[in-house]
Amino acid sequence: MRAWIALLLAVALGACGEELEPVGDAPSDLLDREPPRIEDFAPFDDGLPPGTPRIGRFPRSQFHIDHDRFLPATDPKTMPGADVRFLKPEDEVYGVLLDGHARAYPVRMISYYHVVNDRIDGVPIAVTY
Repeated sequence: MRAWIALLLAVALGACGEELEPVGDAPSDLLDREPPRIEDFAPFDDGLPPGTPRIGRFPRSQFHIDHDRFLPATDPKTMPGADVRFLKPEDEVYGVLLDGHARAYPVRMISYYHVVNDRIDGVPIAVTY
């Protein structure tokens, strides 16, 4: 293994002393050129109808997929705490107390929806995780 490393090191050091010849355009030629303009390119046609929402030249659907977005839980069903059987004592909940009215939201539910839009005594609230 040491022989291979020594051979690679010798080849690399030997190549350092060689003078390289330019290939193609000289750098000064590249600096003197004007950058290409967008008008110089053919129009972009991906077969989508005109007016398709885009981010740059790409259809927005490449970046925003409707089935991947989070849909909030809106006006979730509620029940008295004494009737709840699906929660374990170690389950975490977020609690909201507003004008004497309490509501608990299981973190397990909020982490699925990420946002809960609810009303407590007619007051709109949003709980997020």
